[in-house]
Amino acid sequence: MKKIIYIAFLFLCLQLFSFAQDSTRINVYSSDFFLFDKQTKSNFLEIDTLQNNLPNYMQRNRIGSIGVPDYGLLLSNKEYDLGALWFKSGYDNAAFGLQEQNYFSNKKIATSLFGAAGSKKEQFLKLSHVQNVNEDLNFTLKLNRITSENFYQYQQSFVNNVLFSSHYLSKKSRVGYLAKFSFDRFKHADNGGVTSDTSIVEDVFVNKILLPVHLKSAKRDYNIMTGEAKLFFRLNKDSLSHKGHYINLGASGSITKTEYNDDASAVFYDTAYQNQFVTHDSVRFSKLVPTVGYSFVAKRFSANIDAKYDISRFADMDTSRVYESAILDQQLAWISGDSNLVVKEKFNYIVSGFNSGNYKGILDVKYNLNFLKSSIALKLQSEQRSQDLFFKYFNSNNYYWSNQFNANQSNLIDANISSQKLRLQLGACVNMQNNISVLGANNQPMQLNSAATALRVYMNHTLKVFRFYLVNKLNYQTSNSNAWALPSIYTQHQLYYQHLVKKNGMILQAGVQADYVGVIDLIQYNPALNSFAMDYATKKGGNYVFADVFFTLRFKEVSFFFRTEHLNQGFSGANFSLLQNYYQRDRAFRFGLNWDFRD
Repeated sequence: MKKIIYIAFLFLCLQLFSFAQDSTRINVYSSDFFLFDKQTKSNFLEIDTLQNNLPNYMQRNRIGSIGVPDYGLLLSNKEYDLGALWFKSGYDNAAFGLQEQNYFSNKKIATSLFGAAGSKKEQFLKLSHVQNVNEDLNFTLKLNRITSENFYQYQQSFVNNVLFSSHYLSKKSRVGYLAKFSFDRFKHADNGGVTSDTSIVEDVFVNKILLPVHLKSAKRDYNIMTGEAKLFFRLNKDSLSHKGHYINLGASGSITKTEYNDDASAVFYDTAYQNQFVTHDSVRFSKLVPTVGYSFVAKRFSANIDAKYDISRFADMDTSRVYESAILDQQLAWISGDSNLVVKEKFNYIVSGFNSGNYKGILDVKYNLNFLKSSIALKLQSEQRSQDLFFKYFNSNNYYWSNQFNANQSNLIDANISSQKLRLQLGACVNMQNNISVLGANNQPMQLNSAATALRVYMNHTLKVFRFYLVNKLNYQTSNSNAWALPSIYTQHQLYYQHLVKKNGMILQAGVQADYVGVIDLIQYNPALNSFAMDYATKKGGNYVFADVFFTLRFKEVSFFFRTEHLNQGFSGANFSLLQNYYQRDRAFRFGLNWDFRD
């Protein structure tokens, strides 16, 4: 066994010289339900060999550049653990799901390599490797690297993400472990946006490098390290008449560090510098959460209860404070005898310490129907959480505040029904919040007194006629509050021709894609705060169409693609802005390949 582990580890080290795109759908286990999910391998997702989304390896960023913070165009929700939380990062879209661990349903090796290049020295390199030594032992390595100069002055960006994970569960499920470590770094220039759009209005093809910007020396370096380890010990002996009783021991931790530099002579911020020549703001936030718990695992049922102790530390230039919270976690999971119904429930509560009384409850239900290969999914989430430390206290060369805000109450409903036979998905998401905090027009935190509600209704459909495919993704959004800045309509349409060139598996695609962004409020981005401010006083935007042309060719496990992005630049307007002072990319070219290895 040791020899196999050493060989596997050596192979992973050698793979560090490669990069990949996760172009296949693979089953992802949740560490919260690890023991339970390990026994439901019949529900693995099939590998998706579709290649029409291969050129869409990156989402459209509001700022218009890659590798920088983003504020999503669609209403969504990300879960955060209870306990002290400093800041909700705007880099989620650039992390590309590296917090997830991948497991294939076979005993073999699965590796995916991806590389792409484009205009403005854009380079995108990616690796995903899964090493299944056997059914019980697994190693995973994921790696991203992105670099680009982008289209405006002082917008160079660099992103580096790494995830290493492993799991083991003995054949008789007596002992096991789950471990992962990730590192994310986002380094980029913050130019503050262009000072005037006059040149763009007069000449859509003006060289954007020549346009004046607000900041010439501002830089941001954002680093995140996270780690987690869990051990499982079975208490009872092996017996057909007894279920599994487990003791769980583990810990998770993270370190977040961000630094901001710029020159005081830019006079970009309203407040005066404490240092009149240069600013160098830094913040460090660390967290350690030891855990002990008990799990009961049957064939189609699992129950778990954990006791956690959250120890968080925040430090800036002149402040250092430790926050401690005792947290109780409870979880249930059940799957029906025919495996068509899966129910998962989770409840977290801060018993004592910092933010005591905070809670989070989640219910996930999925039911598979035999009719038209359909499924119904429902997610309910209710949460009461104290405000982020960022909104309570902040001290830098540019800004200072100290606030006492009420806890935020949020409720989420997300439901959808999908049919593989009809290639159709219909869904809706509702987010309701009270006491929500945002950055206002003066770049100061403010808490909204009225209830804030946002709704998103969506439909995804693929129509096939002969060799032609029409893919439509439609989203309608509305809100009664300025807590969100979302386009009323956001749609994506693809029309492509697909031809099986040879019977040996070569597939050719050629098509067009159009993204439509409806009316949208143009909020601001503040480089010093690394945050988006809900300022609607200046402009409204939207009603934009972004047209692309793409070509893909797949032969066995290798896929090539070429894409011309924003082909309609200069034909349907000049001022494509989704954020104040920032404009979308000019016409750009991207090409690359994806190579999958399956043993």
